[in-house]
Amino acid sequence: MKRSTDRILTTHVGSLCRPADVLEGILTKVSGQPRDEAAFNEKVRQGVIHNLKMQAEVGIDIPSDGEVGRPSFAGYVTERLAGLSTTTEPSASSAMNYPILNEEFPGFMAQYNAMYRKIWMPPAVPLSLVDSAIERTRAERVIVTDKITYQGQAEIKRDLEQQKVSKEVGCPKCHTANPVRTPYCAKCAEALTEPTAPCAMCGKYNRMGSRFCIYCGNRLR
Repeated sequence: MKRSTDRILTTHVGSLCRPADVLEGILTKVSGQPRDEAAFNEKVRQGVIHNLKMQAEVGIDIPSDGEVGRPSFAGYVTERLAGLSTTTEPSASSAMNYPILNEEFPGFMAQYNAMYRKIWMPPAVPLSLVDSAIERTRAERVIVTDKITYQGQAEIKRDLEQQKVSKEVGCPKCHTANPVRTPYCAKCAEALTEPTAPCAMCGKYNRMGSRFCIYCGNRLR
């Protein structure tokens, strides 16, 4: 576990923006259609790389993958845990269950419940695909059917490998991959940090283009 005796380390939990082509791949699977898994995993890998670099740039010490390849924060639970299954038996209500809000703001909640699944979709994602995924999963619920055990070893290994690869930065001269905080390229010795702009707070150098110091969080530009 990464620790610090100088300051509180920062991290991120939850979803970050998914690229449109990744969203399209997610919806394709959710709607029950076949997809090219190898091509999808490569798009996810590139999305994770982008997310981790952005987090490093703003000073996040312990970055996350931003749940790029997952449909939601909990929607993939049946893939990782045995003993759970999905049923299509309708629940008591298909609307988001916010009883107090539904009572106090019925007009707003009626509008929200009608559109909340679509409002964050980028225009590049076909609306017909969004509708197909929504219709297929509208009545789905996760239920316990057996003893719960973990079965996602292969998936978590893939997730960790994606993060491991993403913690590298390419040399602008020879394109060799180096660890994010390496000051010079291991192959050609090209500077990977900005030697003329050390952090005014801690004096340490950062990766070229950084807006915040990755060591103390001070704004660089």
